[in-house]
Amino acid sequence: MRLSHARQFQRVYAARTSVTRGALRVHSALSADGGTRIGLSVPRRVGNNVARNRVKRLLREAFRLQRAALLEAIGAAVGAGLGLELVVSVHPHAPVPLAQYEAALVSAVRELGRTWAARKR
Repeated sequence: MRLSHARQFQRVYAARTSVTRGALRVHSALSADGGTRIGLSVPRRVGNNVARNRVKRLLREAFRLQRAALLEAIGAAVGAGLGLELVVSVHPHAPVPLAQYEAALVSAVRELGRTWAARKR
């Protein structure tokens, strides 16, 4: 469910497809294995270790809670059996609730799905 190696992140960045929603910039690439996975990039500018870990926990939880909606949006856009690998880059921002991260993530993935569908045609 997670991207964890530098080469996986580099593959997603190399696809050069991203969308910004608030403090989140979501990069994506088509998944080689058909699954949808997420990687997080939270720099020190976001805050101290406690603040960064909280943002990461909230983003992972938003991904977990909205997984069905994300898979539906991706499947409708790029086709069944295909998935996206996502890298969420976080910019410095004031603390926000989980619901705001969920909304931003779903909105970004829908837009990325449309982008990949257009590229596929």
